[in-house]
Amino acid sequence: MILLASSARDLQQSPDWFAAAREAAGMRISTSKSKAMVLNRKKVECLVRVKEEILPQGEEFKYLGVLFTSEGRMEQDINRRTGAASAVMRTLHRSVVVKRELSQKAKLSIYRSIFVPTLTYGHD
Repeated sequence: MILLASSARDLQQSPDWFAAAREAAGMRISTSKSKAMVLNRKKVECLVRVKEEILPQGEEFKYLGVLFTSEGRMEQDINRRTGAASAVMRTLHRSVVVKRELSQKAKLSIYRSIFVPTLTYGHD
């Protein structure tokens, strides 16, 4: 679950509200599995509490295949995706590009359906 807020006060109210809603449904927030993260170009300390426990502040968070960092930088995620795309390209070269029985159209179709999505997923 991701809770977003534009201020520290609003951010603290979100987990309180969420925890109360979960308890009403007979569930609880596992604070040992939860973290807080502030997206800001400068390092900002933000103490987020669930009940009386302070959540540790994380530096990065992966959501739907995209890596978010607390500084809002994308270099690490771009490098990870480029590496994955390079691995796909090496595999495609060994198994598709060198095959003479496949037409250029078939090779291009495979390239577009495998390599391009690997490189660009989540970067629309």
